[in-house]
Amino acid sequence: MSIIELNNSQIGHSQYNVALRDVSLTIYRGEKTAILGQSGGGKTALLQHLFHFPNLDQESAFYMQQDLGLIEQLTVFHNVYMGRLSQLPTWYNLLNLFIPQTKMRHAILPILQKLGIAEKENTVVKQLSGGQQQRVIVARALFSRTATLFADEPITGLDQKQSNDVLTLLLNSFQTSVIVLHDVELALQHFDRIIGLKNGKVYLNELSQNLTAAQLHYLYQ
Repeated sequence: MSIIELNNSQIGHSQYNVALRDVSLTIYRGEKTAILGQSGGGKTALLQHLFHFPNLDQESAFYMQQDLGLIEQLTVFHNVYMGRLSQLPTWYNLLNLFIPQTKMRHAILPILQKLGIAEKENTVVKQLSGGQQQRVIVARALFSRTATLFADEPITGLDQKQSNDVLTLLLNSFQTSVIVLHDVELALQHFDRIIGLKNGKVYLNELSQNLTAAQLHYLYQ
């Protein structure tokens, strides 16, 4: 069952700044989709377009942006908690801002433990390394408990093992995932479908089992 269908869509910031032309593709419920292509090739524009698709239920989707969107002056707990701000009453959000509640701590701590940053729960985010900050936004996504994930390079700044572990955790935690990546091998290993962008168009849109690394490396030539 599809959740998004694009038919000959023009994607960009305006009619005068089109990143991708004639885009036709379908995002299927329950499918793990990777978007590959060169830097500046329209991957983020496509991801944002999909996330803002009119028929998509925004309450059931989480968007993980490339620049993280963390509030550096707040603690790891508070930054992770933000994943559910829209799902909880305003008064309860304010209460947790000043006095983090035990129930929320017990919900967040296991996520931080899975990501290897449990000891940083009360640390201000600006004091973390880049890799640790990356895992905080991953924790926020996991805490959101939404059905669909849209993520823009969620493993940037992580080493090979961390990248594999974090990607596995994300893909196992969401019913449907659409993720921008650069790593061809991880795309082939973890995803059901791969969308490849080249020269302002969708160059390929195929099940990963039907693709080779050589075909995907061509996207970067």
